[in-house]
Amino acid sequence: MRLRFRVSSGLGWIVALGIVLSGCNPEIEVLAVEKELFAVYGVLHPDKDEQHIRITKVFQTQDDALVYASSQDLTAYGMQVVLKSWDTTYVGELVPQAPREPGLFFEEQGIYRIPTPDGHRLRAGETYQLIITKPDDPEFRIAASTIVPTKPRFLSPGAPLYSPSQGTYTYPSIDFHRDHVIRFENTTGEGYELRVYLDFWNGSEVQTSMWGPTRIFREPEGCREDTESGRMCYEIPQRVVPVRFYADVTQAAGPVRLLDTIRVARSLDSLSRIARVEVTAVDTHLTNYLHSNTAFGFGLNLLMDRPEVTNISGENIGLFGAINTQERYIFIGPCTRYLAGLSTTAPGWCF
Repeated sequence: MRLRFRVSSGLGWIVALGIVLSGCNPEIEVLAVEKELFAVYGVLHPDKDEQHIRITKVFQTQDDALVYASSQDLTAYGMQVVLKSWDTTYVGELVPQAPREPGLFFEEQGIYRIPTPDGHRLRAGETYQLIITKPDDPEFRIAASTIVPTKPRFLSPGAPLYSPSQGTYTYPSIDFHRDHVIRFENTTGEGYELRVYLDFWNGSEVQTSMWGPTRIFREPEGCREDTESGRMCYEIPQRVVPVRFYADVTQAAGPVRLLDTIRVARSLDSLSRIARVEVTAVDTHLTNYLHSNTAFGFGLNLLMDRPEVTNISGENIGLFGAINTQERYIFIGPCTRYLAGLSTTAPGWCF
């Protein structure tokens, strides 16, 4: 039996190429690394004060790759990381021990941070090129590029309604006990994700519950919209949002409550800001990656069947993409509050 393994990287491209049966010969052949390779990952966000680029060494081991990755610092030190648009150059700096969320890989690895503060923010619709070089190796170069999507613009839910006669602003009340359609204008992005957030007091501090993200979608989901006119929509199924909130509310250590429930006010700043809908526009590279890594359409053995999507130059792997988000504050209705465990009053029309 001959076993062949592909090189694995610290970003999770740990994929066996195949198992080839050739008689009873117990020969083991390991594909050796012929040259230094790297895995690069970064997603640009124009609303952020800094961008993060992770560069890790591609590695090979005859032992368990997950065990190796969890015990080794795979940071690619000594790189020059530059982000360029047509008129601006941003230079990255290495943060040697950037903390990671708990997972399969080494807890602390270096990350390259690129400052993009106010006045120097990335621009929507702009093409940005990532260039990685080494000071001591003039022939070394890794490159990738992406276009930052423009922001989605909400059509529904709408903005607070203003009454000239009363001099007040009023939130439309939105309930998620029935199917609810979110509508927005198309952007230069290739795909979209949707989330709904709710802030509540969990007995000791403010906690945020999130429904979503949805799977990446390119076309209207569960609703009809004229995409040729630049409109997109997504239908949120009934009760899934309050059920998600309920799961977090019931795990709270103390008595829960909503801190801010002002629906009508004389100024926009006085209105409630505890619930919001967020739409994320996703660039082409990241959309293709997220779509190809879903659990649908690629066979039963996901580890073997997922296609590898990368836009990093050379034989290096990884992903360099961009997103842009827009959010709209909403006022959640009494049915959602009751189903989420935030109210003891059950309106009759909820059932």
